[in-house]
Amino acid sequence: MMAFYYILRERSPRQAWEAMLGGALLGLVFGFTQVVRGAHFPSHVAVTASVVWILCTALYWIPFRGTLAVNQPRDEAA
Repeated sequence: MMAFYYILRERSPRQAWEAMLGGALLGLVFGFTQVVRGAHFPSHVAVTASVVWILCTALYWIPFRGTLAVNQPRDEAA
């Protein structure tokens, strides 16, 4: 669900942050449920969230060659 941040970030930065927050909160709820159930440790939830965020960032960054700035000014003089 945190991938929606990168889907929306160019069109609507505010909605992108809301989507990322919603995805992170949903992940925390599901993760907390698993911790309470005894299926995971809290560190598993944190590591999984980190891996997902890094993977989403890498998959966004690779095609765009590192242009991660929102609304980056373009050089029109060329």
